[in-house]
Amino acid sequence: MKTLACLAAFAAFAGPFFGASSPEMKTEAGRDLIDTAMQVHRFDTFLMLVRDADLMFNLKGGGPYTIFAPTDDAFDKMPGGLLDHLHGNAPRLKQFLLHHVVRGNMTAEQVVRARRLTALDGRVLIARNLGGHGTVGGAGFTIGNIRTSNGTLHAMDAVIMSASD
Repeated sequence: MKTLACLAAFAAFAGPFFGASSPEMKTEAGRDLIDTAMQVHRFDTFLMLVRDADLMFNLKGGGPYTIFAPTDDAFDKMPGGLLDHLHGNAPRLKQFLLHHVVRGNMTAEQVVRARRLTALDGRVLIARNLGGHGTVGGAGFTIGNIRTSNGTLHAMDAVIMSASD
């Protein structure tokens, strides 16, 4: 079942970039961004940080939001000590996480077409289509268009860093 969901998510993302038409990714009714991320089992670090920054309630009940969530593998690629530094500074951690969230319910195709997005931390994210592969802030989509009851979740292959990180 998980494999089928991942394949459906990839098809929903890849279609617009490779010229194929694909159906929207669907989730169970009522499952929000946070509950969906918990079910995917690739976002444990991201979810731990969201909890520690006291953003769980906002991302579960608010929205709609589009989240560019780094996978656990993406966090493993971060420079040593940076995660600990962020974790020890609550205001900075919150700003760091909000740099991965924009208002609205955006598919990967809409994100790339928009080119410039304002994250909830107030900073601009640049989206690009690089040879058929979409990126946001330099991070590539690994699974896109995971639809939820209060937005869209995109799994990213890197952490999106701002100039102050």
